[in-house]
Amino acid sequence: MTSPAAAPYIGLRPYEESERDLFFGRTREAALIRNTILATPMTVLVAPSGAGKTSLLRTLVLPGLRELAAHVVYVDDWSDTPTAVLGRALGVAEGAEPLAAAEQLAVSHELGLILVLDQFEQVMLRHGDALAQLGGLLGALLRSGAEIRVVLTMREEYLASLDNLRPHILTVPQAMYRLAPLSGDEARAAIREPVRLAAFGGDVEPALLDRLQADLRGDAVAGGLAEASQATGVSAPFLQLVSQRLCAAVADKP
Repeated sequence: MTSPAAAPYIGLRPYEESERDLFFGRTREAALIRNTILATPMTVLVAPSGAGKTSLLRTLVLPGLRELAAHVVYVDDWSDTPTAVLGRALGVAEGAEPLAAAEQLAVSHELGLILVLDQFEQVMLRHGDALAQLGGLLGALLRSGAEIRVVLTMREEYLASLDNLRPHILTVPQAMYRLAPLSGDEARAAIREPVRLAAFGGDVEPALLDRLQADLRGDAVAGGLAEASQATGVSAPFLQLVSQRLCAAVADKP
């Protein structure tokens, strides 16, 4: 259930699941990522900074998996040790074994358990000395025989750091999915469709859409974020910020 939105754009922060009605442009990507997750025990989702992977997960991918009768456990706060964080997310009492709890969650849902570890680069940056222990736990979960899938998401520049985890998951089938920045059509939908909702009753003229798309690409490169735009893509945070400010400017006109 989503609550009525106060504005068509949310700004620089990631979307929450409750804001899925405002999220446009990534329906195809969401379906492809869901299919990849369901087809493979372990999926690594990588993206350049600004591609919007967390928003996509929260608004479309994870709700879609739940609707298909999977039990989804989502983690994105790595301020504590990884094993402690996973234990709490799985509902395990402190000091108890998380494997049994994970297996129970898996057997009680038609599509099993899907453990999504978002912002995984933070684990490697903050808890590098705990990667071996975490790798052992993930390997045990994936080889347990229960229907358990693991999804790691991270910025693509940290992908090589996964080498420290690989010895523990060598025998586990894996897939990697790279989420690109917004394409031209995706960017146009992300700009136009939110204001066309009944709650706002607006629209964006085609000529303005063309100008915004061109300007957003140029700003990403000029601002040193060529990695995010890939020269032809649009950075989701820039799109949100510019659209939000334009919308506020129009609302302030007498």
